[in-house]
Amino acid sequence: ADAEPMLSWPGVELRRYREHLYLMPPLPPEPEGFEVQWSGAAALDLPLGCGELRASAPGRYTVRFASGGERFRPVAGQPSRSLKNLFQERGIPPWKRRRTPLVFEGGELVWVGGLPWQPAPVRIEWLGS
Repeated sequence: ADAEPMLSWPGVELRRYREHLYLMPPLPPEPEGFEVQWSGAAALDLPLGCGELRASAPGRYTVRFASGGERFRPVAGQPSRSLKNLFQERGIPPWKRRRTPLVFEGGELVWVGGLPWQPAPVRIEWLGS
């Protein structure tokens, strides 16, 4: 069976994930190769269909999307976990995972859009997701 089945018609896509069907507008292309430095001082517009980010305080961030193999430490002092596993546990469909922004600070993944655990001291908001 196809791991990510999808049927497409003009103006609509039908996708399946975990025995649920999703009827939705066509998604824009995945944001491949997107990586930017962000000060957090102003809102950051993400690629088409991925919304925007806002930070409660400035910083030196790198924003990109998952490329595979990322690990995240949801709770300080606990071992890091694979981002893929955390997404699967939360039931986030694959097409949303690939459009979820990741925020790094000093090379460490400190914030993941859509996950409830955010150890970063700065509050980051993901709008239009």
